[in-house]
Amino acid sequence: MSILTSSDPKYNVLDLGFDRSLVKINKPDNVDIVFTPEMRSSFSEGIVPKTITSGKVPAILDVNGLLTVGGIIYSKQYVYTNFESADGWTGGANLDARLGGSAIHVPNVSGSKEEINAEIFGGGGVFYTTKNPGFQCGLECSATTNQTIYFGVGDLNIGDGTENGFGFKIANGTLYALHTESDGVTSTERLDEITGITLTDSNNYKALYISNSKIEFYVNNILMLTQTTNLLVSGNDDDPVLMSFSVKTLENAAKAIYLRYALFFQDF
Repeated sequence: MSILTSSDPKYNVLDLGFDRSLVKINKPDNVDIVFTPEMRSSFSEGIVPKTITSGKVPAILDVNGLLTVGGIIYSKQYVYTNFESADGWTGGANLDARLGGSAIHVPNVSGSKEEINAEIFGGGGVFYTTKNPGFQCGLECSATTNQTIYFGVGDLNIGDGTENGFGFKIANGTLYALHTESDGVTSTERLDEITGITLTDSNNYKALYISNSKIEFYVNNILMLTQTTNLLVSGNDDDPVLMSFSVKTLENAAKAIYLRYALFFQDF
């Protein structure tokens, strides 16, 4: 981009769509300025970024041609997997890991169940409702009915009374928004039905715990339901389980869930 001066009578800066506050920058020959896409977009529009967002590089270009670039600022924790291996997961005896995804299979015996859980060391909590935790995954069911499936953040459907987390449940063909809380001895499930979803399709599921006050549930980027009452107590979200997936067959027929990816995130 160049700025034409009055020596060329055919044009001026107004003809180029800029106002008169735009100035020409004289760059020394020994200085190279590399514009990132964000910086290039901001400069070409004649503006300076007003806020610093997660993962962005803030840059200010002043009237003297001084370019000030700050450091990268990250405000969230991200954990991502596409299930190409069982590393980092407990359970998973029937986890069939493939390139770009995997499947959890259960045999054709009624009551058979398989689950995988991602845990951390140290005995402390891994997700906190006060830090806006969220979860997203790509999942497809091999069948619709006669099965129970759990997937989401935290300890879900372990069966020992310590279940604590939020996400989704599929029970005999019905999809539910789920959050569950334990007092250390017993756990309570809170379910709200989500309709209109074909479970045997490859769907994107997302759950967001926002400001310790509500949980939003999305399917294929559409907000399906919001839970605002009887939510997890922030002092009880100290389970070491990060994410969990499970499938149980309720008939003498094999079942499977196909996992494309999973993402967990929360504020630092």
